[in-house]
Amino acid sequence: MKSHKISATWAGGFGRRPLPYLYSGDPAAAFAQIAANGYDAVELLLSDNDYLSSRTLQSLLERNNLALSAIGTGGAAISHSLFLSSPVATIRDQAEGYIRGIIELAGRFGAGTILGSVIGTSAKDETREQALSRIIPVIERLSEHAAAHGSLLLIEPLNRYESNLLNCIGQGLELIARVGSSGVKLLADCFHMNIEEQSIGDSILKAAGMIGHVHLSDSNRCAPGLGHINYAPVSEALSAIHFKGFVSMEVSPIPCPDAAAKQAISTYRRFF
Repeated sequence: MKSHKISATWAGGFGRRPLPYLYSGDPAAAFAQIAANGYDAVELLLSDNDYLSSRTLQSLLERNNLALSAIGTGGAAISHSLFLSSPVATIRDQAEGYIRGIIELAGRFGAGTILGSVIGTSAKDETREQALSRIIPVIERLSEHAAAHGSLLLIEPLNRYESNLLNCIGQGLELIARVGSSGVKLLADCFHMNIEEQSIGDSILKAAGMIGHVHLSDSNRCAPGLGHINYAPVSEALSAIHFKGFVSMEVSPIPCPDAAAKQAISTYRRFF
């Protein structure tokens, strides 16, 4: 019997913008397909923090017998160019406000809140530490807000081509230690880890007890099994650390959403 549940990703409100999410568009149709393809839960990325009301979301989840695994905050960056690392205080404040709204929505369902691209990068004329010194106090406040609303903050290290602040599991662990809250954990994303870590499995082992969510996608952002990542060490490491959270498929819908969803869950069942 599997020890964790499988989540499919859905992005809402971004139009035809290509994103590495299995489904987009009409949530009613997407949630029905997610359930039909054997998934336990859905992870959301929303263009605005009020794109879906909690009542609508609850109805969609109940109708399809799905849980909500997590909600991403990347909409702040993608749709509004808001980043926690910005040297402009008003931009940081707006980013924090956006995330607070996501936390409140996620918390109603006991879901995690992902901080990935919204963290941002350091400016050209400053050090990494200078940028982090602005980010950490905000994450401290957000962790308190998340704890008050029943959500877990999930810090997602991104590869070097997307950020110059948090690229690897080790840097993510250092940030969490500086924040000093038990309500903050890591999101381990195999796509980014394939670029940055010497060994995905070893990095997972080093983060035992600190991983709260996992993203599976292959080396080319396609569904697991369509690239060159070996998932056996990933499965073994997650088993060794007794990971009980959600494993979410954050993959490009290639060749189409349903085909990618079926390929992803087939590979998951093979290795996990």
